[in-house]
Amino acid sequence: MKNILIVEDSATYRELLCKVLKGKGYKVKGVGSVKSALDEIKKDIYDFICTDYNLPDDTGTALLQHEFTKNIPICIMTTSVDRHIFNMAKSLGAVECFDKATFDFVDDLCNCIENKK
Repeated sequence: MKNILIVEDSATYRELLCKVLKGKGYKVKGVGSVKSALDEIKKDIYDFICTDYNLPDDTGTALLQHEFTKNIPICIMTTSVDRHIFNMAKSLGAVECFDKATFDFVDDLCNCIENKK
């Protein structure tokens, strides 16, 4: 069972995404900030991180640049669908970028989790 970390500052959206991914068979932990994500990574081993771009203490791309996450595939999700953000995230090593506004990306996210190492 893959262990997934969701980094999302909206508690409602975070809980919903965690519930959906748990229903698809993943072990999932949700946190609301970059700092919380880094604290969590120190405590447990994660196979994949899905992070919001806009977070209260930094952007999700900060996780792409941190030494603790160098061997963990990370995708960025945002409602700010801006090609610049997507291109920057990809250049920093994001395995994928998703528009989370419609929630239609969940199946694509699961495919990404399964196919990225």
